[in-house]
Amino acid sequence: PLTGTATGSLATNKNIRIAKVPTITSVTGTSSNTNAVLAVLADVVAVTVTLDSNDIISGSNATLTLETGVVDRQGALSSTTATTLVFNYTVQSGDVNSLLNYTSTSALNLGNVVINGFSGLVLPLPALASNSSLKASNIKVDTTAPGSPTLTR
Repeated sequence: PLTGTATGSLATNKNIRIAKVPTITSVTGTSSNTNAVLAVLADVVAVTVTLDSNDIISGSNATLTLETGVVDRQGALSSTTATTLVFNYTVQSGDVNSLLNYTSTSALNLGNVVINGFSGLVLPLPALASNSSLKASNIKVDTTAPGSPTLTR
């Protein structure tokens, strides 16, 4: 066996960090509405994507495509921590969904975001119907105007 401190040996490179590609464990959401499970016109829904480990995250142009009715909307990356990416989505006219969710398990576009030194990552989101998906947060999106009242005599 080789011993010593030759260039390139582990003895001279003790501070090597072995990075792993993270996995997404859950996606949750909260509405800015005082009724946290109902989002109406102009409300902001914060969608938090949680990773399985402490990571080094940099970059800013990631998006998350949400199923919001006829027109799908993008949540824009608003903040990160070592274990989360938070996306903000503003409810717009015409948005309706009985249980807000992302469009597919591939709805996360990390853009220029780098995680643990890896760029161009494609991280699958939890299955759409799983208890770890955004759907489990039970957020209803409704911008439908109330109907006109009817009078009866």
